[in-house]
Amino acid sequence: MLGSKNSSFSTKVVITVMLTLLLVPLVLMGLAYLQKDQVLRVALREMNQGLQGKVAIADARISPFENFPYISIDLQKVEVHESKLLDSDTVIFIEDAYIGFDLLALLRGNLEVRKIKLENGFVRLVQASDGSLNITKVLSSGQPAEASDGGSMSFALSAIELTNIDVLKFNEEAANLAEAFVETAKSSFTSSQDEIVATLSSRLLFNLIIDSDTSFLHDKHISLKTAIHYNTKDNVLNLSPSELLIERAQFLMEGRIDLKNDLDLDLTFSGQKPNFDLFLAFIPEELDPLISRYDNGGKVYFDASIKGPAINGKVPHIEIDFGCADAFVENTVVDKGINDLYFKGHLTPCRAISLIKT
Repeated sequence: MLGSKNSSFSTKVVITVMLTLLLVPLVLMGLAYLQKDQVLRVALREMNQGLQGKVAIADARISPFENFPYISIDLQKVEVHESKLLDSDTVIFIEDAYIGFDLLALLRGNLEVRKIKLENGFVRLVQASDGSLNITKVLSSGQPAEASDGGSMSFALSAIELTNIDVLKFNEEAANLAEAFVETAKSSFTSSQDEIVATLSSRLLFNLIIDSDTSFLHDKHISLKTAIHYNTKDNVLNLSPSELLIERAQFLMEGRIDLKNDLDLDLTFSGQKPNFDLFLAFIPEELDPLISRYDNGGKVYFDASIKGPAINGKVPHIEIDFGCADAFVENTVVDKGINDLYFKGHLTPCRAISLIKT
C-alpha cells in the first residue's frame, strides 16, 4: 500500500514538472506576443523620425527560433522609400527582418536589439554624376526621435545575417550596373566604445553590366571569410589576412579601409596555384566548354594592390603582377600541347578601371 502511494506521488510530481516546463514557455511567449505591437510602433516612429526617407512595415509577428537563443519579432515587408512620399522609389525592401531580443529583457520593456537577420529582398544604390549615393541621403538623419512613454530602441548587436539579398549599384555617369546577390552572409562581433571586432563569412553571385552589355565579370561565384577590426575614433577598418574565393581560384587578402576619407583603400591580394585556376576564374562562363578540352599546370602566381579613394567620383590606383613558370597546356582532345611555358606580366589598368568603375 505504501509503495502504491509513493508511486502515485511520484507520478504527480512528474506530471507537475512536465506541465510547468510546458506552460512557462507558453506564458513567456504570450507575454512576448503582447510586446510585438510596441516594437512595431517604436521601430516605425524612430526610423521615420530619424531618417530622411520613408519607412513602411506591413506587419509583425513572433518568430521564436529564427535568432535563437534570442526571441525574434519578424517585421514583414519592410520598405524604405527615397523620400517621405510613399510613391517615391523604393531603395530597400526586405521580406522578413527578424529583430532578436533577449526574452526576459523584452518582457521588462527593454527594446535592446541583440541580433538582426534579413531574408529575401533588395538594396538599390544609385551613384549620381557628382559621386553621391542615394542611400546616403535616404539614411541621413532627419529630426531626432521624440521622447515617448512607449520606450525607445537601442542596439547591442552580436550578430547580423543576410539571406538572398540582392544589392544593385548603378553608376549614372558611366552607365554601369554592378550586382551582388548575397546568397548568405553571417557576421558576429563584439563592440566597445572605441572599437568593433567582427568576423564575416559570405557567399554571393556577382555581375557587372557595362553600357547595357554583360561584361566578362558575370555569374561569378565569390566567397569571403575575413575578420575585421574597426576603430570608431578614426573610422579605419583593418582587415586581417582573409580568404577570397572566386570560382575555383583562392586569393589571400588583407589591408585597411579609411571610411572617413572617400573610402580610401589600401588592399593587397595574392594567390598561387599549381594550375591556371587563378586566371580561369575570370574567363566568361560560356567559354567553359572550350576550356574543358585543355589540361594545364605550372607555378602560377597573381599579386595585386588597390590604393586610394574609391567614392565621390574618385578611382583607386590598381597594380597587378602575374605570371607562371614550368607550365604546360595540353589539348586532351587532339593530344597536342605546349611545355616549358613561362611568362610574367604587369598591369596598371587605369583606363580599364575608368571604363568599368562602379
